[in-house]
Parts: sequence; structure tokens; C-alpha cells
Amino acid sequence: MARTTTEHCIMVKSAGQYFPKVHEEPGDGTIYPGYLLEYDGGEIQAHSAAGGAAVAWFALEHRTPDTETYPTTPAIDIPYEDGDTVYFAHMRPGDVINAKIADGESVTQGETYLQSNGDGTLAAVTIDAADVETSVVAIAYETVDNSLGGAPARCLVEIL
Repeated sequence: MARTTTEHCIMVKSAGQYFPKVHEEPGDGTIYPGYLLEYDGGEIQAHSAAGGAAVAWFALEHRTPDTETYPTTPAIDIPYEDGDTVYFAHMRPGDVINAKIADGESVTQGETYLQSNGDGTLAAVTIDAADVETSVVAIAYETVDNSLGGAPARCLVEIL
């Protein structure tokens, strides 16, 4: 079976000498690797406020996927189920990661700024001075056309 992504990891390029510190917390709901995250009452969940302020916490791929589809399906495509331990990292400015953009979004490399779509995916945003400090978390690192939609799509993004 063909793999569904070209990059098979979330962290593609590090802005620093070392990989960001990995955290682990119980997850609330289904979380896909590459989702933007937030805390909710001691658990980690997909970021829920579209356009809201966000910290660059992104879900990493499973370390040991417990599924009958692995290794046919790469770990980057296997979601965390409700209650699973979710591995995530606080990405730094300049890190390039394999995030998910929202259904129906199209982004252009180096031009499209991204913020939370309210479901863990990222959505394009026209920025102003207020947005830069609160809601914009990344800029597109590649051009992806997901305008036909159907499902969120993988997209390399650079953390701002």
C-alpha cells in the first residue's frame, strides 16, 4: 500500500541545535499528529478557538503505534484516540513541521500566514498588527491546494 505523506515525521527541520522538549499528557478527543493543541483541565486537546491566541504546541507522531495497520500506515497518519497519551512539543520560531491545514484551504509558500481553525488544523489568515502577536502561529513552507477539500491536508509550515 502506498504511503499517504512524503515526510513521515512531524518535526522536519529544527531551528535550534536540539529537538524541542517532548511532553506527554492524556488526550481529550481524537488528535492527529500535526494538530495544534491546547490544555483543557489537565488534558491536551485539539486547539478549539478559531483565530484564538495559541501557543505553538503540536502533536507528534506515535512513538509506538498500537494498531494492526502499522507499519503499512505510517505513525504520522495514525490518530491518538480519546484517553491515549499524546506526545507533543512546543515548537520554536523557525522550526519547520508537518502540520495539517483545514478542509478547503489553499496556501502559498512564504505568503500565507496560518492560525487555528478551531479543530486542531490551521487556516489561512490575512494579518494585521494585532494578529501577529496573538493568533498567527506559522507561515506556509510549501504551496498546498486543498480547496476541493474533503479532509484536512498535510502541509509543511514554519513556526513564527
